[in-house]
Amino acid sequence: MRLSNGTVLITGGQLPGGPGSAGTDLYDPATGQFTSAGNMTEGRHEHTATLLSDGTVLIAGGHSNWPASTASAEIYNPAAH
Repeated sequence: MRLSNGTVLITGGQLPGGPGSAGTDLYDPATGQFTSAGNMTEGRHEHTATLLSDGTVLIAGGHSNWPASTASAEIYNPAAH
């Protein structure tokens, strides 16, 4: 998900054995550098990330532990990191 400041937010992913990762990273294409952006409240994979008009990102759904679905959502605020 490209943020309004040009960095790319990378969220979650499936870990070996099936659980979702709670990790988030920022990638800066101008420098080629990755930095940690903290953790989500719940590990997720196969979720959605939607850039909202105020610059925050809505992260929703997916799976926390395959095959169970995750019925939760959270907001990532780039200004807080």
